[in-house]
Amino acid sequence: MIKAIGASFIGLLTGCFIPTCGVAQAQVQSNCAVYVDAVTASSKETVPVVPEKLLTDWGTALPCLVKIVESLKDQVGGSTLSADARSKILSTTAAFRSIVTKLNASDQAAGNTNATLRFACR
Repeated sequence: MIKAIGASFIGLLTGCFIPTCGVAQAQVQSNCAVYVDAVTASSKETVPVVPEKLLTDWGTALPCLVKIVESLKDQVGGSTLSADARSKILSTTAAFRSIVTKLNASDQAAGNTNATLRFACR
């Protein structure tokens, strides 16, 4: 079950967002180190939280977060998930949710119910 969910989630993200938005691979890699550091922050008690200041420019944040999730695809294959992989998945998905929540709030404040679609491709 975990394998199917993880593979579907990673496939959805990498198949939809990265190619659709046409993000140059070298550009993504050069901007992503700070996001990798944010989701791999060492803590035994809590899942690392990506700082809001890194999520403000979601056009940069999204491809980096997707790359992080994509890098976990080989770790999401067994019946159990390592604590490290679980932490990274939880951290990145919380960042995705934060981005979508902010876009939705902005849309609602502007009275525009369809602008969140810009999340899929900028």
